[in-house]
Amino acid sequence: MADERRISSVGDDRGNADDTRSASCPVNRPAADPEIARRLAELLRGIAGGDRDAFTQLYRSTHDRVFGLALRILRRPTAAEEITQEIYLYVWNDAARYDPALSSPIGWLMMLTHRRAVDRVRVDLGAVNVSGYPDGARPTSTVSLGGGDAFVTKLAANGASLVESDVIDRPAVRTGPAGAR
Repeated sequence: MADERRISSVGDDRGNADDTRSASCPVNRPAADPEIARRLAELLRGIAGGDRDAFTQLYRSTHDRVFGLALRILRRPTAAEEITQEIYLYVWNDAARYDPALSSPIGWLMMLTHRRAVDRVRVDLGAVNVSGYPDGARPTSTVSLGGGDAFVTKLAANGASLVESDVIDRPAVRTGPAGAR
């Protein structure tokens, strides 16, 4: 059992002691160790007080997980490195914001990483043509949605837009489980 624990790195927060394999991440991971979580929380308290050694220990214990999550989301090592750096800069400046009542230390780091990486993906998507049409081209044809209802895409001076009068007579769309009609 002792060889299953890894003190130098952080285990899974889910606490899967019997079955450490999950469908979303089929990698064997050690079960969550309360001693590791306690140690990381102590390090965060030290960082909040300006302890550089605590920061170094936290970084060495968790950087693989932070970088790995960022890389999984961003799929570009340089962007994942930037996110990792941003996360640890945030930890250095705002470690006092960590609340052990809300999450484990590694859970907090993963949440910060996930949010920052997803924000980066959104920014990157905003920088490209997200219209779905090459070179900003717009559709100019009539689109039929069946049932005799036709919607006309009208071109305006600033691009294509659907005018309210085109949808005013559209029948209501039912929502809910199939067969509940």
